[in-house]
Amino acid sequence: MLNRIGDPPHNMDEHKKIQVTFELAKVEAIIVGFHSTGHRGIFTPGDSNIHIHFQTPENRQSGHIQKLQLGPNAVLCLPRAG
Repeated sequence: MLNRIGDPPHNMDEHKKIQVTFELAKVEAIIVGFHSTGHRGIFTPGDSNIHIHFQTPENRQSGHIQKLQLGPNAVLCLPRAG
């Protein structure tokens, strides 16, 4: 989660300064993500082909996902490959 206020210049060092890391377990959440092999550093991190976020149903918690382990009853919906 980021606590960004205002519109000062923003880069990776500034991004890490305002990042708050936390873990969640056994929570219901909506996950939205992007996958691209051609957009690293544009809409995915510079070292990854994926960029995903989550939001709990009441929007009490949301943020960027660094690691993800899905439970046995998880439902994962993906678009059909073109």
